[in-house]
Amino acid sequence: MRRSHYFIPLFLVQALILHAQSDFIANPSFEGPVGMSTTPPDWHACNNFSTPDTRPYYIDFFRPTHGISYVGLVMRGLMDTVPKNEDVTTKLLQPIYRDSIYYMSIDAVFVPWEYDYFGNDTLYYNNPPRIRISGGNDSCSIDEVLAVSNVFTDTVWKKLYFEITPTTDSLTYLKIEIYQDTIRASYICLDNMTFDQLKIYGVDNLCKGRQKVVYRLPEIPCTTDFNWGYSGTGATLTGNSDSVLVDFDSAATSGTLTVSFNNCGKGTVILSLPITVKSFSADDPGKITGPDQICAGKQVESYHVAGSDAATY
Repeated sequence: MRRSHYFIPLFLVQALILHAQSDFIANPSFEGPVGMSTTPPDWHACNNFSTPDTRPYYIDFFRPTHGISYVGLVMRGLMDTVPKNEDVTTKLLQPIYRDSIYYMSIDAVFVPWEYDYFGNDTLYYNNPPRIRISGGNDSCSIDEVLAVSNVFTDTVWKKLYFEITPTTDSLTYLKIEIYQDTIRASYICLDNMTFDQLKIYGVDNLCKGRQKVVYRLPEIPCTTDFNWGYSGTGATLTGNSDSVLVDFDSAATSGTLTVSFNNCGKGTVILSLPITVKSFSADDPGKITGPDQICAGKQVESYHVAGSDAATY
């Protein structure tokens, strides 16, 4: 918590919680009721001496880059009796695994004009920080440091990117903390996080004739030279970037969707996704079956549409 000298508007404290879920992070945009020493829902603080803030809790401050709120992390020592560097930790919706590649992005802003009073002294949070990302297998352990940012000096929102390749067999918690080699007064705000595995995202089981199916890669900042392909027949691919649109005609066959790209100058990456393309059921697809006469007052009756287990309704 940063001991603010500003008034906190009560209507902001009652802000509506809006969750923007991902495959790994329950609340990636740090949405929740705003206030000092208020950790966003689905996140918790492991530093018992200082709790993060959910902002903005006064109007004259940064607008969120996504949703209605974001998190602020403070580091202070020097004039403070107990050095503190705040963190937020979340339980992953699914574990991350050894040797798999994950990409994380997060919006960050350095706030050097924030300050606190300590008696007759004023403490300014004007030392540029880093962000450290770590993983663990209980709520506050650091079993592996996954990434550390460069020193961050931007005083407007900027998106940071991290490539994460765990060496631990599996990790179930993710921690983000404000970090420096030496404890110094600093303050940073974070918003709009993404966390994805390096793979092709999209439906892998569908019916013939399905149109405008989107497949995508995670958000990676400097990938180039995309080349998408499909080993089956009857599929038309449109687009040549980090996503592709696929139209499957009525005669489409199962196959493997592939993409190759240059991974930020580190070499060519090739990913693949097997796709099963199914026909409709033979028993008159689209026919509705069920009783055609019912008694007055009956509350529930069942009807069935013949089709494939890959169909959508």
